[in-house]
Amino acid sequence: DTATQAKSDAAAAGQQAKDALTSAGTAITDAKNALTNSSSATADSAQARKDSATAKIQAANAATQANQAVTDATTAKADANTAKANATQAINDAATAKGQAASALGQANTAINNAANALDKFNNLAIGGRNYLADTSA
Repeated sequence: DTATQAKSDAAAAGQQAKDALTSAGTAITDAKNALTNSSSATADSAQARKDSATAKIQAANAATQANQAVTDATTAKADANTAKANATQAINDAATAKGQAASALGQANTAINNAANALDKFNNLAIGGRNYLADTSA
């Protein structure tokens, strides 16, 4: 009986050893897969760090460009306001010049009329009429 029990125990121990060997093989395979996945995750992490650094630089550049755009827009607004003020002044100056030109034209027309009247009087001047001066021969 002891021999039978020992044989049965040995067979059970052999089966347990086979099962342990199979489990060990599975564990090795799982460990290899985990190592591969870990390497892949490490590579992905390194790439993510590079991408993050690149994104940070791009964000800083975008912020700088946005700040420059705000500065440019502010300058453009100030320039537009100056141009508007200059245009308003030019319109006012043109209106004044128009008024002065109209006045000068009116004065010129008056002068032309006065000259025409004077020329008319000169052309209609009668010479050799009666002399009203006393003690003169003409």
